[in-house]
Amino acid sequence: MEGRIGLIVPSSNTTMKVDYSRLAPEGISIHTSRIHFKGASSTEELATLLKHVNDAVKLLVNCRPNVIVWGCTAASIVPGFEKGVKKIIEADYGVPCVMPLSAAVAAFRALSISRISLTAPYTEEILEGVRRYLEKQRSMCCKCKRVRAQRQPYYSGAAASNHLPTRLISKLKRRRRGLHQLHQP
Repeated sequence: MEGRIGLIVPSSNTTMKVDYSRLAPEGISIHTSRIHFKGASSTEELATLLKHVNDAVKLLVNCRPNVIVWGCTAASIVPGFEKGVKKIIEADYGVPCVMPLSAAVAAFRALSISRISLTAPYTEEILEGVRRYLEKQRSMCCKCKRVRAQRQPYYSGAAASNHLPTRLISKLKRRRRGLHQLHQP
C-alpha cells in the first residue's frame, strides 16, 4: 500500500506529525503544512484559522496527497468552520478532507460507542463547545474535563502511549487495524 496524507496543524503543535508518522501503516507517508497559531481561548480566536487554510493547502497539494487532515480539533466547534475548510480543500483543490471531530463521531458510531469522556487542555468555553458538538451527534453523551496544559508532549497521544500498559497498547492497535479496514474502498 502506498499513499500520502497531508496534515495541516497549528504552528504551536509539536505532537501530531510525530503521532501520525508513528501510527501510519507501512507505505503511507505524512506531509505537514502549518498555520501560524499560538493557541485559542475563545471560539472567535479559533475562527481566525479559516483565513489561513488556503495558504496551507497550497503548500500541501504539491506533494499530491490522497487526503488532507485538518489537525486542529477544537476549531470544529466554530459554526461553519468544518464546512468552510472542506469547501477549500475538497471543492477548490479536489482533495478529500478529514475533520477530526467528524471522524471521531464516525468512529464512535462504527464501534457503537455512545458515551465518551474527554480530557483536554482547552479553555472551559472551548471544552464546552466540543461537548456540545459531540452531544449533537446522535444522542452521544460526553463528559469533559479540563486539564492544565503543560508541555504538549505531556498530554499528547504519543507521549501518553509510552506510559500505557502493553496489554492496552495491543488492544488499541487491534482496534486501529479494525478502523483502518473501515476506510478501505
